[in-house]
Amino acid sequence: MSQDDDSGYEVGYARPPVQTQFKKGQSGNRKGRPKKRDMTAEELLAILDEPVTVVQQGKKRRMQPVEVTLNRVLKDAVSKKNFRSIRYLLELFEEHGVLRVSEESVGGVITLPNTMPWPMAMLMAERFGVPPWTAQEIDGGRTEYLASRSEEQRIEDELIGYPDL
Repeated sequence: MSQDDDSGYEVGYARPPVQTQFKKGQSGNRKGRPKKRDMTAEELLAILDEPVTVVQQGKKRRMQPVEVTLNRVLKDAVSKKNFRSIRYLLELFEEHGVLRVSEESVGGVITLPNTMPWPMAMLMAERFGVPPWTAQEIDGGRTEYLASRSEEQRIEDELIGYPDL
């Protein structure tokens, strides 16, 4: 090992020369660690606008990242019945005015009253639309139902004792 000039300090492994050591209270990195730079909106948009290559049905295609993401969410919604994906798509479609509900569309839930037999409530829903119904509509529905019900239905209705019958 070599010795530093006049102090008797031995220079060697893990013992650098005194003149190259940090002075007390002084760091070896005066400027400090460089700050992490935030991406600007333009840089983010440039990344999102850059097409990517994907393989679809065995063929390579260039697509926008947004399109790739929407395809993935749609696939999850349809094939895996992922309700989060379904909700996300419906909200997105509604937000952008893509969903159109036609007047002829069938589906949904109708809550029918339990104060009358189910066949009578269904008959009234077909004739007068969804409840609530007026007293006159209920009277008309009751008359029509009573005229068309079977003896078995009559016995069942009497056993249950529906208030609107």
